[in-house]
Order: sequence, then C-alpha cells, then structure tokens
Amino acid sequence: MSIERHAGMMQLVCDCGATQPETYEHEDFDVMVADARDAGWKISKMAGEWEHTCPDCAEAARRRPHGRLL
Repeated sequence: MSIERHAGMMQLVCDCGATQPETYEHEDFDVMVADARDAGWKISKMAGEWEHTCPDCAEAARRRPHGRLL
C-alpha cells in the first residue's frame, strides 16, 4: 500500500494492485485523500506506517472473523 508517483502526479495503490482511478498533483494531496476516503478506501497508520486499502480489500477484511478473548 503506497502512494505511487508518475511524472509529477500521484495516486494511491493497494497491495492487491488496485489503484485509485484519478491522479493528483503534489499540492492536491489532501484532495486525493478525501476523494479516496469518499470512494471507500481505508487510510490508517499502523505501527508508524501509512496503509492505503482499496474498497474491495477493506470489505474482505471486514468480513473476516476477528479473534476475541471473551
């Protein structure tokens, strides 16, 4: 999960290979994040690293059973 940069433009990429459909200029970083969240991407910081998860992977993770102590 990363932000890829191409010719001065950037877009989010999930580990599964899915990409955010739009590309953004560096100064539009906040717009990119807002658009991604509106489209169902999950953006979070885990162990000091930012994670960008596409809607399909986020839904699959949500459906997986989570361990519980009680």
